[in-house]
Amino acid sequence: MLQDIFDTVEEPVIILDCNFVARLANRSFFKLFRTTEAEVIGKPFFELGNKQWDIEELRALLKDVLPRYKVVEHFVVTRKFPAIGERTMVLNAREVVAEHESSLIFIAIHDVTEMEENKKRLQKLQDQLIAAQRMESIALLAGGIAHDFNNVLGVIIGYAELALKKVGASHPLSENLTRITQAAQQGAQMVRQLLAFSRRQILSPQDININNLIEGLLKLLGKTLGEHIQLKFIPEEHIHTIHADPVQIEQIVMNLCLNARDAMPEGGQLIIETSNCQLDDEYCKTHAQVKPGDYIMMAVTDTGHGMSKAIQERIFEPFFTTKQPGKGTGLGLSVVHGIVTQHGGFINVYSEVGKGTTFKIYLPGVERPAVARKEMLKEEIPGGSETVLIVEDEAGMRDMMKAVLENLGYSVIAAEDGEQALHLISDNPHRIQLVISDIIVPKIGGKELFEELKSMNFEGQFLFISGYTSNAIHHNFITDKDVEALLKPFSPAELGKKVRALLDRVKR
Repeated sequence: MLQDIFDTVEEPVIILDCNFVARLANRSFFKLFRTTEAEVIGKPFFELGNKQWDIEELRALLKDVLPRYKVVEHFVVTRKFPAIGERTMVLNAREVVAEHESSLIFIAIHDVTEMEENKKRLQKLQDQLIAAQRMESIALLAGGIAHDFNNVLGVIIGYAELALKKVGASHPLSENLTRITQAAQQGAQMVRQLLAFSRRQILSPQDININNLIEGLLKLLGKTLGEHIQLKFIPEEHIHTIHADPVQIEQIVMNLCLNARDAMPEGGQLIIETSNCQLDDEYCKTHAQVKPGDYIMMAVTDTGHGMSKAIQERIFEPFFTTKQPGKGTGLGLSVVHGIVTQHGGFINVYSEVGKGTTFKIYLPGVERPAVARKEMLKEEIPGGSETVLIVEDEAGMRDMMKAVLENLGYSVIAAEDGEQALHLISDNPHRIQLVISDIIVPKIGGKELFEELKSMNFEGQFLFISGYTSNAIHHNFITDKDVEALLKPFSPAELGKKVRALLDRVKR
């Protein structure tokens, strides 16, 4: 009867005599450990299987604690069992006094392996979520700072170049003005990096073959890394196409390779690999913010000094660096993180101190053939006499652009908000050939102004300028065939070229 009762219990149960020899076990015990009655009953408990229960602390509990307190609770065992592999068990033991016999030991075993794995999986997801939220907060802060600072730098660059042009190269102040411009341009580059991290860049994506892109960089990388670094490229032969901004993907490759170079001051090996991969639902369960589908994976591996866990947790934060003062801005990896995220991908890092580092970039694949890389034209473009409307709420930026375009011969009208701009266009629908508007302006935003002019069949051209984009368009503003954009801060030459190109488009 006792055996029948035991066999109805779902948890494994075993009864030992005072010498720790197995006297009785239930069906669940034999089933879980994939053993038989003959292999268990009459055998010493501490010799069962591969002696998985022969644990010094468990011996002490059953020999010393159990006789004194009559019960042992929640003893956790993580061991590798012969037939079922590594499992985590919780043991509860009780001393039982049987009639006409010496005391027996009743042990109930609860398999909590799946529960513990789920806890670890949940903790991993929570850690990933906290890290993502922290990075998002930093990104929002960085993006906001960059937006305001862009206007300041734009004014400095614009007026400095205007003054330099006016005084001429022979003037005593020309060197000072040149240095002001150079310093502002350096600041502008840092702002662009912050924008990359905060995912507020304007992208111009194409369907590209990442193998061709990397091969085009190998010669430059070889010169940049130096002869003490052995560079090797291992491409997947039939790599999937990705829809990405080629300039930004080049930035990822360059940043990772330069970071690897700095990790190998004495020399070493740098390997770039590409491969196709498919991430399924099972993978996405343990990786927050990853969607299932086809991806291309690009790995950059170095044989450098590696990183500790503490450093790995912070490497993507802007301005965090382990380099000596003056040796780095701490923006390289944060830029990589921002670009990858803005393209709908993700990045993993694997590193051990003294054993090198691997960065794995995952970008979504598309089922389209890659197209040839578009190259930007470099020729100088002259000014003109057309009428241009500038819509910009920041007075310094507005005045600087007005001065630049008027210096090129254009007739310029300025508005400080979208509503004022709409009135000016309505009053002069055929006079204005080009509207230049910040995406974020008061009353009527740049995007809304653009849509309103489209509905009015406005025949002129439209140019967005922005330090960063906002949800006024959508989280990641991506140019299409109807939208032209110029990223702040820009030089007078860049503005002039863009304006001339758009106005020439009208004539064609």
